[in-house]
Amino acid sequence: MQTELIIFDCDGVLVDSEGLGNRVLVEFVAEFGLAMKLEEAILLFKGCKMADCVAVIEQRLGKKMPPDFVTQLRIRTAEAFERELRPVEGIEAALDKINLPICVASNGPPEKLS
Repeated sequence: MQTELIIFDCDGVLVDSEGLGNRVLVEFVAEFGLAMKLEEAILLFKGCKMADCVAVIEQRLGKKMPPDFVTQLRIRTAEAFERELRPVEGIEAALDKINLPICVASNGPPEKLS
């Protein structure tokens, strides 16, 4: 069987967005009274669906988050990504050596990949 396409996961392979995204989350939930350490958030939320993250936050706070919580979190995260997100070290050189079609896969929303 010949390889015809290489599919890369985005988070942790092409860019390291987990730490940055969780830092934004920690800072945002602190505004609602939930103090978390970054390491704790990464352990709790890495690879989780947003709805599951919100459920954990609401359970810990003992109250519902505002209806626009996810929208506001995504806006803040996008702004942080625009300012700070960088490629994983060495990935650009590795991609330059590939002579096959490549694409990117992610469980994140499409706008996160832009």
